[in-house]
Amino acid sequence: MKSSKVLDFLFGYERSAKRFDESRLSGFEKKFSDNNIGGLGSAYAKKLLNNPFSAFISRLSRDLASASLRIYGIAIMTFGLMTLLINFADYYFRDLPDSPASHLIVGLIFIGISIPMICTDTPTVDFLQNHSLTNALFFDILCLRRPGRSSDTARTPSVLDWVVPISFGILVAVLGFVLPLNAVLISVGAIIFVALAFSSPEFSFLMTVFAIPAMPLIPHSSLVLSCLIGITIISFLTKVILGKRLLHIELYDVIIIMLMAFTCVSGIFNKGFESFESSLVLMVLMLS
Repeated sequence: MKSSKVLDFLFGYERSAKRFDESRLSGFEKKFSDNNIGGLGSAYAKKLLNNPFSAFISRLSRDLASASLRIYGIAIMTFGLMTLLINFADYYFRDLPDSPASHLIVGLIFIGISIPMICTDTPTVDFLQNHSLTNALFFDILCLRRPGRSSDTARTPSVLDWVVPISFGILVAVLGFVLPLNAVLISVGAIIFVALAFSSPEFSFLMTVFAIPAMPLIPHSSLVLSCLIGITIISFLTKVILGKRLLHIELYDVIIIMLMAFTCVSGIFNKGFESFESSLVLMVLMLS
């Protein structure tokens, strides 16, 4: 083949890579890249997994996954009805000049969502996995951890199946009356998101990627994006500590860490706290 810069640029990578594999530098690079972090030792990981708090969280996750859609529908229906009743009572008894139309619309929307859920007694894990659309969306695309079927996590129905969702719906409705309703709903959604993120860091990573195009429309978008990435990082490192994920170290990771360190130092000594805050956001984005 005739030698030229264009041809070397297009086809010279394999020859360069072959020469690199035969060099001494390649041996150091391979040796460095063999460093994998996958837990702090099996004994320590087992100790973390077997403590009472971890056992409680694991059992709670199984109960929430095996609960029927009817239970979630009861909670949503209770919230919608209580939101309507509280705002109607507040409007008529206090003789307010303006009707809380937004709260009434939210209550009606949640009631409409809850009706088909109340009519479905299928366990949540079975419902999500039995339908091809939800199975592909939640488990194949969003990478949520696929739980066991209801036969593996079955439990006997009790009075708590009614008391707990009704109490939760009433609590959220009361909080939505005392505090701004949108803030309460966003907080509940954030709690659900964090719970799913700690179940699967891939879920929060993909949700962050999907949310990036809409970030200009979200208030405080830099802070929101940093929080999403931070949750993903914490979730992934938690999985690494427990031995459920593997952290593979490459040479360029050292370069990125050095760049982050220089960014942090420059943020401290540049323009005070405002500059340091911006550098922290940049560090979180680099960690992604």
